[in-house]
Amino acid sequence: MKKSILLLIALVLLTGCQKKVVEPVEEEVVDIEEPQIVDEVLSREEQTEILKNYYGMLSSKSANEEIIKLIDENVFKLDEDIVDEIVISLEDHLVLSNPSIKELSETLIKYKDFSSAEVKSYLDILDTEGQKMFSDGETSVIALNELTTRGLEAEVHLRNFTNGKTFNKVKEYFSAYIYAAIQGVGNPYIYADEGSSIIKQDVIDNY
Repeated sequence: MKKSILLLIALVLLTGCQKKVVEPVEEEVVDIEEPQIVDEVLSREEQTEILKNYYGMLSSKSANEEIIKLIDENVFKLDEDIVDEIVISLEDHLVLSNPSIKELSETLIKYKDFSSAEVKSYLDILDTEGQKMFSDGETSVIALNELTTRGLEAEVHLRNFTNGKTFNKVKEYFSAYIYAAIQGVGNPYIYADEGSSIIKQDVIDNY
């Protein structure tokens, strides 16, 4: 009898000590559809019409802010060749108001992603100059290695886009960089040894 009671107590205790197992409940996965962003695609005729409006604003001497607004609102809808044409002509137009290189590059660099490889390369060269001009008009204000690096980048551009729309623009930069590296800016003897008109050997080596 005592054994039966003890056995019963043991069974009760064992049952009480067992942990309750909770079956995991699978959460229902709900697929959430991502909003699809569809770029507006314009026909060639529609793009040509935007280009005509752009040139119309140039010829009517509209405010630069209005011209840039038109471009900003439509640039992502245009083909590369049309964007190239706008970027190059816009630069020529803005130059008339004599902006700084920094202002010019900041305006045009916005259109880099929509341009061709050639214009992308040109805008990189312009942007580098816009961030820090190589010369203050009297002397070179950047290190010689930076000057030659810019010259080499311009040379690569000229080789890659021999018949390109920006060839002459980059050629001017290239000529200025090489001239400054060899003869200096303002002072033709800036890279010569003191009291000499002979270019330093390290300058020649860098070139």
